[in-house]
Amino acid sequence: VERVRRDHGERLSAVIHAAGGFARSGPLPESDVEVWQRMITINLTTAYLVTRAFLPLLRTGKGAIVYFASEAALPGAKVGATAAYAAAKSGVVTLMRAVAQSEREKIPICAVALVLTIQTAAMASSRCLSMSVPPFEDDRGESNWTSKRRERQSRRRAPADA
Repeated sequence: VERVRRDHGERLSAVIHAAGGFARSGPLPESDVEVWQRMITINLTTAYLVTRAFLPLLRTGKGAIVYFASEAALPGAKVGATAAYAAAKSGVVTLMRAVAQSEREKIPICAVALVLTIQTAAMASSRCLSMSVPPFEDDRGESNWTSKRRERQSRRRAPADA
């Protein structure tokens, strides 16, 4: 944190928490406690520590924080062999919600879950699980991202100038 303050001052525009890791823990009754603790530490505890350390700089800079979640944290995910990882990433989503509620008027918060789909032939797409909307809201109440997508779509449909 001190190095970031030294290099960037007292304001940050964004923090992206992308630290984490994956390990199969196996079915819960046979799972290894060390794998459980490692998944919680590298996925959830790091998100907590980063959030706690950088929130003051994000507030001052009116910045945003983005967490990397996982498909394992989404409803219906198959997590039988990855309980530790799924619990850690679900914790990241819950942490994001807690921070979003407490910082609602101050900074936008988002979690991105990369999801592999059959339709995209294993190309990743992302879903935003939750965010504090006001900084991104346009006059129709849509997020900035939705407005931009609609603009691009309408430009593609518009006839070319003759």
